[in-house]
Amino acid sequence: MKLIITSVLSAWLLCQVIKIFVSKRKKAFFELGGMPSAHSAFVGALFTSVGITEGFNSVIFVVTLAFAALIVHDAIHIRKHHKAKEVFAGVLLGIIVTLLIKLIFF
Repeated sequence: MKLIITSVLSAWLLCQVIKIFVSKRKKAFFELGGMPSAHSAFVGALFTSVGITEGFNSVIFVVTLAFAALIVHDAIHIRKHHKAKEVFAGVLLGIIVTLLIKLIFF
């Protein structure tokens, strides 16, 4: 459980900080959209950490993966707050953050 909470919050926070440097605006931390997608980093970290802790063949992993797909689809096609490359970067960042936290702390 600690891995899940730590990775999800860390991935989200890192994305928000990165947005400040990419956009060169401090207000970007509180805005929707931008590079990378914090929504996507959040769900990328979620399904990765759940897969690690509960197993990649568990029902809860499949549920979190489906949830991630829904969030990504919504961000790109429904709300149109993100471009595909922002979402891809966010998911990738969420996965990497989770793997690094697992490697270093757990």
